[in-house]
Amino acid sequence: MKQNIKLIIMFAIFIIGITNNSLAQSTPSNNEIEEDEIETMIIERDFSSLTTLNITAGKTYVFIVDIENQYSMLDGSKTNNQEKEEKELINNFGNDAFEIQFITSNTDIYFANNQKINFRADGELNQSFAYWSGKMEDNVIVKQGTHQSTEFVAEQMGVKKESSYVINTRRWKSEVALLQNKNNVTEKSKIVMNAFLSTISNTSFDNNIEKYANLFDPKNVKLKNIETYFDKNGSKVFIKKVSLNEKGQPILLKIYSRDGDESSSIQFIYENGMLTKSIDEEGEIILFTYDNEKMIQVESNRNENETTVFTLVDNMLLQKHYILKSEAYNNWCFEDKYENNCKITFSNNFVSDKECFSQIDKFPFIYKYTSFQDGEILQFEKSKIEKKDDKTFEMYFSKSESEGQIDDYQLWGTFKLNEKGLVNAISIINNNETFEIKIGYTYYP
Repeated sequence: MKQNIKLIIMFAIFIIGITNNSLAQSTPSNNEIEEDEIETMIIERDFSSLTTLNITAGKTYVFIVDIENQYSMLDGSKTNNQEKEEKELINNFGNDAFEIQFITSNTDIYFANNQKINFRADGELNQSFAYWSGKMEDNVIVKQGTHQSTEFVAEQMGVKKESSYVINTRRWKSEVALLQNKNNVTEKSKIVMNAFLSTISNTSFDNNIEKYANLFDPKNVKLKNIETYFDKNGSKVFIKKVSLNEKGQPILLKIYSRDGDESSSIQFIYENGMLTKSIDEEGEIILFTYDNEKMIQVESNRNENETTVFTLVDNMLLQKHYILKSEAYNNWCFEDKYENNCKITFSNNFVSDKECFSQIDKFPFIYKYTSFQDGEILQFEKSKIEKKDDKTFEMYFSKSESEGQIDDYQLWGTFKLNEKGLVNAISIINNNETFEIKIGYTYYP
């Protein structure tokens, strides 16, 4: 949900500011990338030089040209888009059908059939594709563009092939079309909605670990207001406020800047007890509909359509989030799946994140997070919550860099519960200093 994402980002920035360091410093991560490392990953390209290539006959060549962008990644051999198109070509034609060449600088290419093509940063072909069969009697074919190289090559080879993102977009648009104009509210719809609404009033300060451990679970109280804040010179500096109706449903969410100024808000509108829309401080509206066990959230603007389907599997709230634009190459689908106590997120059909946890409500509660890129582990984090007594819980982060390493846990913070079993104080340890965040409640009679 776009509004939720925006608020989460603002909330994270706020926490960074009030603790003087990001929570990543408080939560040890051995996979952090330093600024000097980033500088080595992004290289400014030199367009003043000229490269010359001589292409001999007897082999098929495909050229992916991108010399418009000022920066390339890693060693400068290819841009992100060139790498993406390379994967599409290999996926559709294999590794041996032709040789792929990447043009990332001003280049003159001389072909054995006496053709010459000039690629320049300021020319019309600065982003294009070229194909030559390697046969002396065949011409080099060039097409402007940055995407759908598969379709271009397939046309030259006389076969039918499509880029995966074209196929995916067609399927996703069909799936979204089936979700439109649904109005089938059932008891299952209410259960999914309530699970979604509970995430709004949750006091979680980490990537879900407290939520999974059910530290915040106001089933036996009728909450009216929740205020999250810290004390500064005897005054409250607010972080977050949530107002709820007598049914326990949030009706207003406010997020505050590090100075305590209101920076964003969302109003929640209900009809017959069901959430139907949310409106943020800029008037942006998100609509909610229901189809039995599905809660459907839709946001549209001139450039894109975002649709999210929420479902509940074994009490775990899952979502399938579509971001659809007019261009087939720029669409996304994020889908959660739940299996073996793990929530796995797929990004365009590839695993991007995996969250695993021990049995809910059993302590110590263990939580593991792994992110992936191109099938390789990008980041691994492990944490746990210990129950000290009925009103005190401690959170620890491990220094382990991968699954199977010996854990060296460090204390991140302490949660204190009030007499109603609600978290009312969080003490965060940062650089050997303790910073306390407080949560206040008011109740309906």
